[in-house]
Amino acid sequence: NYKYSRTWWDDPGRVVIDAKGKKKSKVMLEVAKEIKKLQSKK
Repeated sequence: NYKYSRTWWDDPGRVVIDAKGKKKSKVMLEVAKEIKKLQSKK
């Protein structure tokens, strides 16, 4: 369950992540992969 402000770049300091018990480092890796994927589409 990822929650972003209206657009993810509007408020870069506020991303709420439901990690479902995963380690933070693993979640951050997944988020980084997703961001790279989004950036490569530009």
